Amino acid sequence: KKVEDRSEVRQPFPTPSRGALPLPDGIKQDLLEFVPSIQELPGEHGYDGSKCAPEDIWKGGESAALARLKAI
Repeated sequence: KKVEDRSEVRQPFPTPSRGALPLPDGIKQDLLEFVPSIQELPGEHGYDGSKCAPEDIWKGGESAALARLKAI
């Protein structure tokens, strides 16, 4: 508690503008802008619309999500 009373929190740095920070070698900007569809995601199951409609994907909590995974 004593340390908290004597410490100061600095102001955060401003958010850098898009493209202001250099990318690591070998990484191209267009790779970061790619947004895959659900069918393009890796995995053997993929999205099967016959088993779960899009509006049902986010219903319920953890137990509902685990039940959906078991049903696939």
